[in-house]
Amino acid sequence: MQRELWTRTDLRNALTATYVATALAASAPADAEQAAFMQGFKTALMSLALNFGLPSLALPTADPRRFFAQSNERSGDADEDVTWSA
Repeated sequence: MQRELWTRTDLRNALTATYVATALAASAPADAEQAAFMQGFKTALMSLALNFGLPSLALPTADPRRFFAQSNERSGDADEDVTWSA
């Protein structure tokens, strides 16, 4: 049986990337229905983070396009607990 090992940073990056990709895919400015969906989606990702032992996961609260641009400018901060906020 093959097993893959994931670091906490791998899991944190995967959950954050999933959130940012979903936020970027939104076609219109946030309306009430979209805001409710994103809040539920964010809650689900935070639940997964807790399941993986990442209680300090902080998903971005800023505009996802700005967050994506900022994170692309960062160098590889391997195994650091990094929190980005607006």
